[in-house]
Amino acid sequence: MSVCFFLQSLESLLRLMQNVVERHTETEVLENCAKTLEVLCTEDHAIYSRCDVIRSTLIDRLVNKLREVLDDYSTLIAGVIFLFSFFIR
Repeated sequence: MSVCFFLQSLESLLRLMQNVVERHTETEVLENCAKTLEVLCTEDHAIYSRCDVIRSTLIDRLVNKLREVLDDYSTLIAGVIFLFSFFIR
């Protein structure tokens, strides 16, 4: 097996994992992806830098998605409080 083939396969695996994490919410699926990234992102491995970039990008995307959800939730709560203020009077 050539190094080129190995690196292409690694890139494909990392892209697939990125897609899985962004699309799935099942705890078991996400835990397995996290465990796999943990193994791949070991500093002793030669592939560390490639895996670490994907891991960092994935974390950034998930944090941004969480911020969006929290913003939506805050807007919803503000709307509910506004509506309740009419009933409390």
